[in-house]
Amino acid sequence: MTVPYHGDVANVSLGSWMKLVFRWRGSVWKSVLTELLIWLGCYYVTMFIYRSDLVLSHRGQESFERLVAHVNARVSRIPLTFMLGFFVSQVVDRWRQVLLNMGYIENAALTAASLVRGNDERTRIIRRSMVRYLVLSQVLVFRDIAISVRRRFPTMRSIVQAGFLQDHELEMLEKVKLDDNYNKYWVPINWACALCFKLRDISQPNQDPNVHGLMHVSHMNYLLNEFKFFRNNLQTLCNFDWVPIPLAYPQVVFLSVRVYFLICIVGRQFIVGQDSPNRTQIDLYFPMMTVLEFIFFVGWMRVAEALLNPFGEDDDDFECNFLIDKNIATGLAIVDAYDEHPVLNMDQFKTQQGPIYSEESQKHGHHQNVLVGSVAQVNLAKPDDDVKMVELQPLSAAPSTESVPTFAQSFMSNLRPRKKTREFSLRPAHRVRSHSTNFAPVSPNPTESPKYSFCSPTASIGMSRYPSQVSRYHSSTEGPFDISFAPSVLANDVVHEVDLEEEDVSLGRSKHFKPHHIASRISEVSEEDQSPVAEEKFALSLEKISERGSVEQLKKEK
Repeated sequence: MTVPYHGDVANVSLGSWMKLVFRWRGSVWKSVLTELLIWLGCYYVTMFIYRSDLVLSHRGQESFERLVAHVNARVSRIPLTFMLGFFVSQVVDRWRQVLLNMGYIENAALTAASLVRGNDERTRIIRRSMVRYLVLSQVLVFRDIAISVRRRFPTMRSIVQAGFLQDHELEMLEKVKLDDNYNKYWVPINWACALCFKLRDISQPNQDPNVHGLMHVSHMNYLLNEFKFFRNNLQTLCNFDWVPIPLAYPQVVFLSVRVYFLICIVGRQFIVGQDSPNRTQIDLYFPMMTVLEFIFFVGWMRVAEALLNPFGEDDDDFECNFLIDKNIATGLAIVDAYDEHPVLNMDQFKTQQGPIYSEESQKHGHHQNVLVGSVAQVNLAKPDDDVKMVELQPLSAAPSTESVPTFAQSFMSNLRPRKKTREFSLRPAHRVRSHSTNFAPVSPNPTESPKYSFCSPTASIGMSRYPSQVSRYHSSTEGPFDISFAPSVLANDVVHEVDLEEEDVSLGRSKHFKPHHIASRISEVSEEDQSPVAEEKFALSLEKISERGSVEQLKKEK
């Protein structure tokens, strides 16, 4: 009973939407017409009561006008769009899952026809019985969840008369000792699995599997998996039928829509009182905007009602009877065509120069539609161009010391290092605290002078745009230290310290001299800018910083 319409919208045109709008079967007009007529009848009855002097007095009409203003101002507080949208999305998702698990016999039938080998009558009956048992299980399930299938098979005897079940099989099905509250959908599939087990390869002598219908164990497992997949689909349908959406949810949605438009019968009346402060500017006898709103919202709700249980007899419900007939006919045809294939000849594509189209299709230019990548037609180089390829330098390579000016290294040799181990990282313009310690020693000999060096960090320090670190050895001796920089690191950046021991100036703690101040100055001097003026400015900066460090040290000693 599904309504097909894809053919009407195959080609987008100016009037293609009209082919959908002006259809009756399964349309929104058919679903809302009855309720719309009832609503319009109530609306006009209310209008007659309001405007008739025989029913309401002048004072009563004024009270009704105040009621209209009050109701119309507050009816928008009902979140109709939110509730309908969320509910319809949930219902459509369940409908899609049901559609995907309807159960189609083709995969199981093709597997049985390929793996159950044999030309004898017994093997042929086994293949057909496997398909029939699977479809019989589907009939038993649909008979309990779809009213259309229930009408077709009202009793078990009707299933026997239709050919899906035989008399002796019905007796075996009825002899299965099980409570009446429990279903027996699994019994036919159990019969199909038993037939599959009987065909397993038991290595009998003088028996050809292609003649006697034997099956290898691995083939049997593959066929059993197809049977299980078909049964899982039927079980999913049962689950959706047994456990619907909680009742309170559709109750709230359906009630809210109808209450909303019940209130609109009063709230959307046109006020015609001469002394009314909310008098309507235009007096219309037909509430056009409210009717459109009714069609949209109620039609939206009726879609959810139709999809809530797609196993009914509505226009858009699933064709369960057709699916049963299709499965039994297709499955039996597949297993009967065992080991059949055409005579093999060379195909014409070996000598054919290009694809063949009909003359009508060629006129419409269908052969010109090609699928290529979005940048496949972009030419960045000619085919004959010699493109030079270079090797990418690894990020973990040791940095070079060539980028540090020589005059800066001479000033740095006179500085005294601090005894605390610190970490530094390059930051664009802000200070960042780090909680990871990563040392990069320069010399393996701890008796040498302590040194500082910039090095590439590990993967744990990856927040900086130009990551680097400074660390030094602990040593009891105090001496000069060295700093090395990578050229690509110091370009237009400032080195900011990441100190593990926080020093809060606001708490009154002193701010000591730190080597990263020197590194900041060095980062501002490039290899090209080594003029005497730059050397003099740099020397003055170092002297100021050194004097400040000495004063702070004296204060600390006192």
